[in-house]
Amino acid sequence: MDSPIGEGQGVLAGFCGILATDCSIFPIHFEKWPDLPVTIFNRCYDRFIKEICKRNAEIRKKQIVSHIGSSKPNSRRRAEMMAETGQKPGRGQFYLATHRNEDGSYVNEAAKEICH
Repeated sequence: MDSPIGEGQGVLAGFCGILATDCSIFPIHFEKWPDLPVTIFNRCYDRFIKEICKRNAEIRKKQIVSHIGSSKPNSRRRAEMMAETGQKPGRGQFYLATHRNEDGSYVNEAAKEICH
């Protein structure tokens, strides 16, 4: 899987996802983005941040098995694990890395049941 990695990847992915579901957030009738008035940009950016927060809150409510993966994209975490070990992590290794605490205990009983 050749996914982009880096600090801005998550922000870009979230922004594109929100634009895909609600194109009214950001006007596209400007020929060039530098022509976009700052007031419109700021209004769109504020709305974008609110939309991301709202969407993330809804996703967290539906989550049954919690994890310690934070908001770091899986592609970036996979690349970091590969850099550490020199090998591409398998699905099992990846799951364990995001569902066990530093002391080796599972984040909750649901994660423990999945692994056993």
